[in-house]
Amino acid sequence: MLFTLVCVGLVLVVLAAVSLPLLSGTQVLPTRGQYDRAVYRDQLREVDRDVARGVLSPKEADAARLEIQRRLLAVDVAGGSVATGLARSPRLAAAAALFVVLCAGGLYWRLGAPSMPDVPFSERPVAQTEVAPAPDATPAPAPHTDMKDAATRLEQKLLADPSNANGWILYARTESMLGEWQKAADAYKHAIDLGQKSGEVLAGYGEMQVMAADGIVSPAARDTFVAALAVDGSSGVARYYLALADGQAGDEHKAIDAWVELASGLPEDSPMRDAIAGRIAEAAKNGGFAPPPMPKGLPAQAAQTGPTP
Repeated sequence: MLFTLVCVGLVLVVLAAVSLPLLSGTQVLPTRGQYDRAVYRDQLREVDRDVARGVLSPKEADAARLEIQRRLLAVDVAGGSVATGLARSPRLAAAAALFVVLCAGGLYWRLGAPSMPDVPFSERPVAQTEVAPAPDATPAPAPHTDMKDAATRLEQKLLADPSNANGWILYARTESMLGEWQKAADAYKHAIDLGQKSGEVLAGYGEMQVMAADGIVSPAARDTFVAALAVDGSSGVARYYLALADGQAGDEHKAIDAWVELASGLPEDSPMRDAIAGRIAEAAKNGGFAPPPMPKGLPAQAAQTGPTP
């Protein structure tokens, strides 16, 4: 009797797994970018907490925020959700359920043995139990990747194989996470010299030049962002820093127009909109005029899982 109930339960579970997607219809799932956006928001809050605890200095916090905001900006420009699933079809669900029942019944009729009696517990073989580890046994250390060690290993590999363009890009990103701006810029330059001239790589190289120059967009960095924008016209990183270059050159109106256009293409809940609003207010103050209102952004795309703002 117990075996029969278990079999019925398993059949019901399979029927639910097959039928419910057909009955519920299409659903909208978050994209990879939405998950990344939630993680970056949490990192921004963590930076604020580190400043409050005195772990980071204001300069280190600004550098960390800029790096996180750059990654947010790159994610926000892509954005979007993905509709997935099957169209709602009760008839197809019923047909699938009937198919599962008939297949399960046919297989059991062919391969099973419903007339065989159950084996009493006293006659069943004793199962081998797993031996528990000794109380004083030392657990295996959890895997942990030290960013500095990873950067050192990458550097050694690149010394042995300097023609590895993808390796230089990975090394550049690792050094940027460590705040080694000049090393990251040099690594990006190696990758570009080896033919890696995508908009993302060029924008990353330009940004590392800005960070190494304490936030100043030099003529060389500006040329790099122009080249990045020529390759990828939607590069939010390049557009952001080109506007910053205009503001530093004294053309506050041009800088604000570019930032306003960039903000209008970001989701309403993007923290980058707050950063851009701060830049706009600062440029307007330097120019001696009132800042314009922030434009309405795209519909909010808050992640369905993970930390919330």
